[in-house]
This record gives sequence, structure tokens and C-alpha cells, in this order.
Amino acid sequence: ALRSAVVEIQNASGASSYAVSTSDGAVVAPAISGSPLKGSYTIDVISTGSRTNTSSKDDLLRVTNPSGTSLSLASSFTLTVGSTAHTITPASNTLEALASSINETTAADVQAVIVNLGTSANPDYRLSVQHNKLGPVPIQLNDGAQDLLQSVTTGSFAQYRINGQPVAEPIS
Repeated sequence: ALRSAVVEIQNASGASSYAVSTSDGAVVAPAISGSPLKGSYTIDVISTGSRTNTSSKDDLLRVTNPSGTSLSLASSFTLTVGSTAHTITPASNTLEALASSINETTAADVQAVIVNLGTSANPDYRLSVQHNKLGPVPIQLNDGAQDLLQSVTTGSFAQYRINGQPVAEPIS
């Protein structure tokens, strides 16, 4: 009986005895772990942050058929994300193969997609490369002769306060 009473006291004072709530689960999802301190905490989200997004430059080869042509005649590219360079070697010289090869380079932590900035009658397919995390991460693709990407948006870190105090460590 004494043993079960001690177990009940331990359970009543552990993490399972606390509750969390949020006014907007789409913005923050609170959870309890470890040895929480009793109290009430307020998290104010100042900015949800954004990802860096780039697009192929306007003055490159015009791609009207992404499965037939590419934005460069090169067979190998250097994708630089932050300060880390990755060699990209597409299976063929097409925009689809280039995007696929970038996406297979998981260490780069980016996603490449093909977008048509033209019309169906006059297509203008471009390569768009976006970083998978929040923050101002430079992204560039080079074919050995020139840089191929231009910045569309520079990412930013999420910003928030806990109990009115700004948190210095960014969320990416």
C-alpha cells in the first residue's frame, strides 16, 4: 500500500501532471518533456520567418520544353548553399534532369521546381530553388562560366518572445 501511494505521488508531480494550451496551434505547438517548472509561460510570435527562394536569371537560354532543353549547355554544375558547394551532374542536359539532380542532393537541403513564367502558347520555363529551412541562406548555381540564379526572396529567421523577453536563438 505504501509503495503504491509513493508511485501515485511521483506520477502526480511528474510531467504528466502538467497541461499545456495554445491560442493558435497553427503558429506554435507546445509540448511538455523532461522536468518542467511549474508556471505559466507566454510565447509571442513576432515573425514566422521565411525561406530563401531563387529563380533562374532572365538572360539565360530560354527553355520552352523542360524535358528537351536546359538553361545551360554545361553537363556539370556547382550548387552553393550557404558556404557549402555541391557538384550537380544531371543524367541529361534538360531542365527536368537538372531539377531532379538538385533534389537528389539531399545534403544541400534545398528543393528545386520548374515553373512556367510564360503562357502555354509562349512558355518560359525557369528553375526555382528554395531552401528547406528558415533563414537568410545564400543559394547559387554555377555552370562553370556564370551564375545562373537570382534571388527572389531572402529568407529570415522566426522571431519570438517568451514571457516578454526576446529569444536570441533563431528558429530555422
